[in-house]
Amino acid sequence: QGTENQNNKTNNEVENNEKQQPKQKLQMSEKGKKFEKKFFAAMAIGVFLCIFSVATLFLSQLLGASERVSVCLLLLCVAVGVFLFIAFGMKYDHYKAGCPDEFVDICQKYAYILAVGVAMCILSPCMILLGYNEEHGHHSELLTMTLFFIWIAVAVLLIVFAGLGVDKTKKQWDIKDGTEKETWQDKACG
Repeated sequence: QGTENQNNKTNNEVENNEKQQPKQKLQMSEKGKKFEKKFFAAMAIGVFLCIFSVATLFLSQLLGASERVSVCLLLLCVAVGVFLFIAFGMKYDHYKAGCPDEFVDICQKYAYILAVGVAMCILSPCMILLGYNEEHGHHSELLTMTLFFIWIAVAVLLIVFAGLGVDKTKKQWDIKDGTEKETWQDKACG
């Protein structure tokens, strides 16, 4: 009976220790740790630009710019901010997941392509705002809409190319996405 109590005590201690100790995190490489400072700065600048974009709308009008130009400046600030979120965020996520540095370097090229495609989508209204000229009427409208859809087509091409490139690279390196079950919020955001 003494041995049985001792075994139960030992089992309880092991269970308690397992509950108290958090799961070990994947270690970020030295290159990833150095990148982390750049990531934090890029996120701060991206947030600043998204908020500052509203100020550019009013400031540019105060300085005499047209509403069309003011909206384009707002969209430019947002596009640069979102570019930073995507380009730096994807790289940081890969480092945080413990991916090899070589894999991260390959995926970074695709992250830049994806970020450019998304930024182009954000800037696409500028094609219409700046392209239409009332003096040239119908011809200006047709040209503007043609350029708008070419711009969108190129942007979507870049987004699809980058997404497929990342998927292919993950398969080549046998990198699995997180094993956590996807929540409805993740699905909605996706």
